[in-house]
Amino acid sequence: MSVDENWGPDASSVATHTGVAVFAVDTDRVVSYVNEPFLARYDHSQETVLGADYTVIEPWVADGFAELRGAIDDVARGVSNRSQASVVVTGTDGQQRRQTVTVTPVVDDGALAGALAVFRADESDSGTEDVSEMSQRYTTLVEQSRDGVTITQDRTNVFVNERFAQLLGYERQALCGESFLKPIAPSEYDLVERRYRKRIRGDEPSERYELELEQKDGTPLLVELNVTQIQYDGEPAVMATYRDITERKRREETLRQFRRAIETAPHSIFLTDSEGTIEYVNPAFEEVTGYSADAVLGRTPEILNSGEMRTELYEELWETITDGEVWEGYIVNRRASGDLYHAHETIAPITDDEGEITGFVAIQTDISERIERERLVDTLDRVLRHNLRNRLNVVEAHGTLIRTSDTADQSEHVDKILKSVDRLLETSQKGRELITFLSQPARDQPLDAAAIARDAVAAAREHKDECTISTDLPAAAHVSAVPELGDAIEELVRNAIEHNDREHPTVSVQVVNEEETVEIHVADDGPGISKMERQILDETADVDQLYHGSGFGLWLVYWIVRQSHGSLDIADRPDRGTVVTLSFDRVRRGDETA
Repeated sequence: MSVDENWGPDASSVATHTGVAVFAVDTDRVVSYVNEPFLARYDHSQETVLGADYTVIEPWVADGFAELRGAIDDVARGVSNRSQASVVVTGTDGQQRRQTVTVTPVVDDGALAGALAVFRADESDSGTEDVSEMSQRYTTLVEQSRDGVTITQDRTNVFVNERFAQLLGYERQALCGESFLKPIAPSEYDLVERRYRKRIRGDEPSERYELELEQKDGTPLLVELNVTQIQYDGEPAVMATYRDITERKRREETLRQFRRAIETAPHSIFLTDSEGTIEYVNPAFEEVTGYSADAVLGRTPEILNSGEMRTELYEELWETITDGEVWEGYIVNRRASGDLYHAHETIAPITDDEGEITGFVAIQTDISERIERERLVDTLDRVLRHNLRNRLNVVEAHGTLIRTSDTADQSEHVDKILKSVDRLLETSQKGRELITFLSQPARDQPLDAAAIARDAVAAAREHKDECTISTDLPAAAHVSAVPELGDAIEELVRNAIEHNDREHPTVSVQVVNEEETVEIHVADDGPGISKMERQILDETADVDQLYHGSGFGLWLVYWIVRQSHGSLDIADRPDRGTVVTLSFDRVRRGDETA
């Protein structure tokens, strides 16, 4: 940090034009400025002094350097606002002279930036004119400051610059000679009073904090206040600089609102740099993809690549956004679990004030459920049309036989027509149930699987009496599942009865509380579920598998379990029959045991 860059007119131009020797250090005690009189009198060059530790001047201080070092350290650390040291220095002529060094703070943009040391000969008061000139120049520069500045003594403003008056809407004379509390918002009085008293006693160093002022018309004004204790006309005083931070606060609040919006957005959002490296992801991204922020920061969106999309698509995407355009489209990504998901994605470039691309923002909406529902509804439509056509063909064929047959007994044809109509009605009913279920978003909730199984078994018994249904149910078994869980259990029980080739089918329903899950077992003694029907549980299975047997009902069960984030398993019993097991996350209540 150099004087030329940071102190500017606040110190360097003043020190340059005064006749006394002056040097300055920053808060790390590194020499950041020396004026020409200093270099001329003590035979130093800027190259040897600037950027060096201030102890570089020790060789020409014949006596008193320890005292000078203490004075500089106290001021540079903010412990003291003015300190003096008496030293003996050796000039270029070899003569030793005693001088008084006055050390005062250097303030940069309202904050303590270091210490300024001014050397004056003890035997001469010629420095009076220099110090007066320095004070006059400093006052002129304070008047030109973009910040408001006040100097207060005995709780009264003894100096107010024009900028401070403008900030508050006052004339300067209306503030000079008034209490320093006049422009302070009443709510801040106690805080300012306490700090003022501490500072006058020397209990507090220079500090910066935010404060609310009150303009002449009563409008609040938020400022950043920096205060420091100084000497003014030979007496202790407090200098305060006030910077209007209204616009900065407005921008900060806008940024906070923007961040809150991103953090709470239901859409997956991530930001990258101009090279595509991920720099930020919101919580929805973590939830949708299964990746934590730590796992993806510093990586590229390639981590989501499913391999399902054309390579050319990504090339087109990158070309579009690097040209400054917005890309929008549908993609298939892969979650951390390995599962695929469908998303609608929009990617836009982020530019700076010059229009240069500094990064990209991507917004993804997970549309997997929508795509899934659309696919299933389309499948159901084709199934219903297929079954309707097949069954009507059967009805038509037997109706034709009845019309053309000479046989008096047509009961066989009538039975087949009625059976076809029943099957058609059953398929239609199950199709409607499935469409209704799939048309609604998944909505897991705590349910008592034991109570639901009890009701489902009762409903199945009403459907057919010639069967035996045994149950093994705990008092309660709370799970997280969709409300249609009862439909799934009833469908399994009815399917086990209706497709059983025994005259008197036997079915058992058992609910078991495991440590982390609840399992529901539905077992029968029938011929078992065919391989073709079991393939319905494979998402890639051909839709024709639904056209036969119990597939439609089993498909409904499968999607109820899937929407509940559970699992379904079908196994053969050792002797004869099938066991269908449904597993769901357990929701433990306070009165439950494993």
